[in-house]
Amino acid sequence: MNITNPQNGPICTIKFKIAYNSSIINVTALHEGTLTSDFGTWDLGYPPWGIAVTIGGGSIEDGANGSVAVLNLSVLGEPGETSYMNLSGIQLSNCTGTGLGLITHTPKTAPSQ
Repeated sequence: MNITNPQNGPICTIKFKIAYNSSIINVTALHEGTLTSDFGTWDLGYPPWGIAVTIGGGSIEDGANGSVAVLNLSVLGEPGETSYMNLSGIQLSNCTGTGLGLITHTPKTAPSQ
């Protein structure tokens, strides 16, 4: 997950959810990104539908570009099985705790060939 050119920050807390079919996909690790390497709080939840993440204790300045989190995945499913992966519930707040709002995310897809 990346952030590009944020404004009205700094961003000090990030929350997001990733929904997927856990019988087909397994999140094996969640790593800090280039913009969150100094963040000290990583709270992970594993509801039946996927993963919920809260990252805090650091600061992302306005205009910064880079990764927030890197997920490692493994495939548990059988050949031919598929799973959705939906990134949602993206929330950012500044260092005073004032929410910057729910972010509308439009997934980027690879061009068709």
